[in-house]
Amino acid sequence: MDNKIVNEAENFLGFLFYKSFFIHLILFSEWCDILNLVLLKLHGLELFFSVKEFQSDSEL
Repeated sequence: MDNKIVNEAENFLGFLFYKSFFIHLILFSEWCDILNLVLLKLHGLELFFSVKEFQSDSEL
């Protein structure tokens, strides 16, 4: 009887571990997507300003 309770508890804890692991994995991937978008926006702004500088240099 005690062994069955221990097995059920281990199964439940294992389920909670895997559930929390996948939730953390999903949240981490969402943060990576957000960070990637921010870096792309910054890179786009950097390219925009470098093109503007190039245009102003070529006008001189």
